Amino acid sequence: MNKNTFIRHTTGLIGFALFFWIMAEMMNTAVQGSEPKCTIIEETDTYIQKNCKDSRGNISASIESKPLEGITIIKSDEGTPQIKVEVEKFVDEQVQPTLPIIEVKDGEILPLEVMIPKLLAESDRVKSAKENFEATVHDLKSTMSAYMPNVSVNYGFNDENDKTPSQSSGSESVAYTHKSGIKKSITLTQMIWDGGRTDTAVDISKRNSQKTQITLEMTIEDVIIEGVTTYVNVIKNWNTWQANKKIEDNAKKAMAMTMKKVAKGEASKMEQLQTEQQFRTYQSITIQSKIQYDLAIEKFKQVWGFTPPSGDQFPMPNADLLGELPSNAKNYNGNKSLRMADYDKVIARLTTKNMKNEFRPSIDTNLSFTEYQDDLGGGYGTDKQEWRFDITMRWTLFNGWKNTSDYKAAKHREQAMEHTYRETAKNIQNQVDTIWINFNNMKKNLKVLERTAKINAEMYALTQEDYKAGNSPLSAVFGMKTAQIMSENAVANAKLDLLLQRYNIHKLIGSVNN
Repeated sequence: MNKNTFIRHTTGLIGFALFFWIMAEMMNTAVQGSEPKCTIIEETDTYIQKNCKDSRGNISASIESKPLEGITIIKSDEGTPQIKVEVEKFVDEQVQPTLPIIEVKDGEILPLEVMIPKLLAESDRVKSAKENFEATVHDLKSTMSAYMPNVSVNYGFNDENDKTPSQSSGSESVAYTHKSGIKKSITLTQMIWDGGRTDTAVDISKRNSQKTQITLEMTIEDVIIEGVTTYVNVIKNWNTWQANKKIEDNAKKAMAMTMKKVAKGEASKMEQLQTEQQFRTYQSITIQSKIQYDLAIEKFKQVWGFTPPSGDQFPMPNADLLGELPSNAKNYNGNKSLRMADYDKVIARLTTKNMKNEFRPSIDTNLSFTEYQDDLGGGYGTDKQEWRFDITMRWTLFNGWKNTSDYKAAKHREQAMEHTYRETAKNIQNQVDTIWINFNNMKKNLKVLERTAKINAEMYALTQEDYKAGNSPLSAVFGMKTAQIMSENAVANAKLDLLLQRYNIHKLIGSVNN
């Protein structure tokens, strides 16, 4: 094979291999393009938070947990995308979206999903949490400024007098020197190495900023749950008040009919007093339920900032108002209290690390330029310049065992935070288990109440027929009517209680759809 043939064959093989390599890369890119690309945003001892972007550019987030002895935490559902802390962009990325301004006049009401943005936009608690978060972002930037050089400028007028006695050949003399003039200097100081103190301080500041972000999220959740609860309570107390009014009216009719029967001699005075006793009892209950309804209205005005219409005009809240309920309510990775306890644990460990760094030396540099004028420069009309460059190592070898004591104290606080985190996790797990059991029992109880309401309606109809046929007394008819009204109200309010329990589950497991 001659040289030209060898080159042609070699070039062909290279081209053939390059073609297959390009095809393989294209296929690999196509496969990867169909799968979401995930980036780890934050990782602590317990959590791994990820942001994932699919081929369409949609961003989703998830929080996965690492195994922790004695505590059951499983993978969470998708939640709100997390923000990676890059100081240069942190503030801009954290700007909250502008919420629509919704005007609701007194005497009007809108569905909850429409009014919640208004509630959040006007809440002083949310505004305060936002300001605190922004403050910690700037604290983080302040901590990072230790990496940057420090430049200072001095300018001033100096006046110096020096009287120095001296002794020579048995005779005393005094040397007197007087100098005055302008002194200007510029100094640049740069930290070179400080044993990791600044690195750890930045990590601590970053975690503190992320804690306040969680506090902001927790505040938003609290305000939403409070607003939803006051909204639902107006409907509940309205239902109870109206039901009691119907029962009171029913008892009033029974009393009037009994009084007529007594006047005709068809009933005893005792029966009349019994029916009046029932009427007065229900009249008192109605007044009490009206008081509770008025209190619910006042609480609504305090939370929402306007006077609502009567409870019968409130639209029923959507069951999925805060998102779909997870299939496994034992998942509570998104619980804000647990996440804050996790950050407290990490911050305590970093603080211990920083205390340990105090045993190390630090090295920094100092570069300065100073100019002296007039007499300070050596004579009138003359200048003097000085350049100075220093590299300094500082190392505290003994300071009364202060560093040792600080380190041991930080170590104990670190262990305390570990125990606090475990206790917090166990308490939340117990709360989740309890609220989930209650939620399922409330659903079962609702079915029982619905069946009871149907039974009472049928029994009321049958009792009316028996009364008309002369087989049942009047008191039985009004008794069954009262039972029917009470059972219908119990069903209506049980549905509302189930909604509130569901919303509280969302908050407890941290799955409120923000």
